Amino acid sequence: MEAHKPPFYASYVHTTQDVSLGSSMAWESSWAGYNEKNHVQPQFLESSWLKKILYLAFDLTIAAIALLFVAFALWIRQIDGNAAEPGSIGVKLYEAAQYAPTLYPLLFAAIVGGSIKSIASWKIQTRQGMTIGQLEQCMGSQTISRAFTTQIKLRGLNLLGLSIVGLWSLSPVGSQASLRLISLEADLTSSQTPLKCMPTFIEYQYGNAEGISEAITKIAGPTIASLLAGSLLGSRSQDLWGNIRLPVVEQIDNKQATGWMTVAEPNNLTYSSLVGIPVSIIPSVGNTSFTLPGSYLSFSCPTFGPSQQYEYTNFTSSAAPSPGNGADSSWLSSNASDQYQMAISTPSFDTDLRVNVSRNARKFVWESPSGVTYFRAECDLTTTYVDSNVTCSGVGSSSSSSSGSVCSVSSVRRSVTTTRHGNWTVFDYGFDPDAQSVMQLITGLFPYAKFSGGLDPVLGYVVNPTAGL
Repeated sequence: MEAHKPPFYASYVHTTQDVSLGSSMAWESSWAGYNEKNHVQPQFLESSWLKKILYLAFDLTIAAIALLFVAFALWIRQIDGNAAEPGSIGVKLYEAAQYAPTLYPLLFAAIVGGSIKSIASWKIQTRQGMTIGQLEQCMGSQTISRAFTTQIKLRGLNLLGLSIVGLWSLSPVGSQASLRLISLEADLTSSQTPLKCMPTFIEYQYGNAEGISEAITKIAGPTIASLLAGSLLGSRSQDLWGNIRLPVVEQIDNKQATGWMTVAEPNNLTYSSLVGIPVSIIPSVGNTSFTLPGSYLSFSCPTFGPSQQYEYTNFTSSAAPSPGNGADSSWLSSNASDQYQMAISTPSFDTDLRVNVSRNARKFVWESPSGVTYFRAECDLTTTYVDSNVTCSGVGSSSSSSSGSVCSVSSVRRSVTTTRHGNWTVFDYGFDPDAQSVMQLITGLFPYAKFSGGLDPVLGYVVNPTAGL
C-alpha cells in the first residue's frame, strides 16, 4: 500500500526547490555578468626575460659579495703568524677588517630579508600550504627590528618565530666577529745588546787655566740652557738632549735600604741634576730595558737658614773658620758679583783617592745676602751611588742613543757593587784645582748680572728650581 504525503508538505517542498533553484540560477547569471563587465579574466603570471636576468644578476652579486667574507677569513687563516710589516698583506687585511662591521649587516639584511620572503612565497604554493599566521610572521620579518616586534605582536612563540629571531640575531654577532677576525700582536723577542754610558765618577777635565777658558765655551752654554729649562725639566726623566737623569734616592727612602724601590709616579721624582747620562747603542726599534749605574753629589745641610753675619766670610784669611771635619784644613771659594758665594773645604795634601778607605765628608758653604740679612747653608758634601732600572722605546729613531728614545725610570736602589766610601767625591782626584775651577765656572756664568740690576739666574734657580728664568 503506497503512502501518500500530505498535500501541504508536497507543496512546501516543491515551492522550496523552485525558489532555491531560481535563486541559484539568478546568482550565477549575475556573477557571470559582473565578471565580464568589471573584471579581467584570470591569466597566467608572466615576467619578461629582462626582469628575470636583472633579478638573477642582483642575487648573484649579493651572494658573491657575501662569499668574499669566506674568502677573507680563509686568506687571514693562510697568513696567520706572518710578520705584519708596514705595507704587508697582513696590515692591509687588518685595515680592510675595520670596514667589516659596516658592510656585514647590510649584506646580511639583503640576503636574509629576501630569503625569508622567497621561502614564504614558495611555501604557499606547495601542497601543504601555509597558515595566515605563518605568512604574517615571515612577511613581517624583513628587517632585524621588525623580526622581533612582529613576533611580539603576533605572539609567535613557536618554532618558526624562534628560528626567525635566532637567524636575525646572527647579524650583530657576525658583525662584531668580523671585526675580531684579525688582530695585530706584538712579537716580543729578547736579545742581549751591549750598551755604553758615560761614567759619572770621573775626574774633572778643565782644572787648569786653559781648561777654565775651554770650559766656558763647552760647558757654560749647556749649563745656562739647562737652568733656563728648569721648569720644563722638573718632571722629566731625560734632559734637553735626551740623556737619562738619575733620581734622588734619598727622596724615595731615607732608611739606607739596599733593595729595589719601585717608582710609583716617575713624573713626580726629584732628580739629582739638570743634566743626565748619555747612553749609546740603544736599538731604534722595540723596547730596551737595562740597569744604569751612576752617582751624584749629595748635600746634607744641618745649618740652613738666616745667619747673624753682616758680610761674606773671608775664607782666604787666617781667621777663616776651620772646616772642623778632621780631614780638611782650608777652603776654596768663589763669589758671583756679590750676589752669592760658595766655598768647599780642602785638605792641605794630596788625598790620593783610594778604594776601601774612608775619609770625613768635605764641607760646603753657601752664602747669599737679602737686604741686611744673610742666608747661610753649611753642608756635608758626599757621593750617592745608585742603580736605576730604565726602559727606553726606540720609536723608530736612527740616533742609536738615549737622545732619540723615550726613556723612563721604573725602580731605583742604592748601589750594592761599589766599593768606594760615600765621603769620597770627584774632587778627591789628585790635588784640588778641580773644585776651584768648577766654582769659578758656576759663579762666572752671568758676570754682568750685578750691573744690570737683575737677580743672578743661578741664585734664582737655587731659590725656586721649577720657576724657570
